Amino acid sequence: MSKQPPPVMSPIDLPRQHLYLVKDFNYLNDQSNASLAVAGLSGVPRAKPRSAAFICQAEWSWSPAHHRIENYFISLNTKRSHWVLWVSCYNDWEWPWRWETYPDVCIVLRKGLTKVVAAKLLLSVFWRSQRDEQEIDKFHWIGALGLLDIAGVQGVGRAVWSDD
Repeated sequence: MSKQPPPVMSPIDLPRQHLYLVKDFNYLNDQSNASLAVAGLSGVPRAKPRSAAFICQAEWSWSPAHHRIENYFISLNTKRSHWVLWVSCYNDWEWPWRWETYPDVCIVLRKGLTKVVAAKLLLSVFWRSQRDEQEIDKFHWIGALGLLDIAGVQGVGRAVWSDD
């Protein structure tokens, strides 16, 4: 069952992020079959399945009142032919505060991709689209870890935002 990790409320709760060797993620050059999609179409379920695996939580904090917190999950589509990236954002503009899943997802053909490689590839596609369309800068810290470790998330982030 996929559970939404809560936002980090103290720096003590953050995973250590400064002493890791960050390896380059070379698989990002072949993104030909990865694309953005909409939940409910192309065999993608309408909602994030309970079996979706948690990848990581990334946070941006531009000011005390201007921030972005996102959780990332990966699952298979209905036909089990594609990996699907699900993104949930923390909505604190409405009461009660809650996690909302974006209707936009990223998909990539499953053939030959492990779950970890697919997670990195899909994160890179999503972050590149956010960088290009919304001019989002690199995340400021990683709030929680799941399928990927610190080095994996930092490697994808470096690959996405190094072309700026």
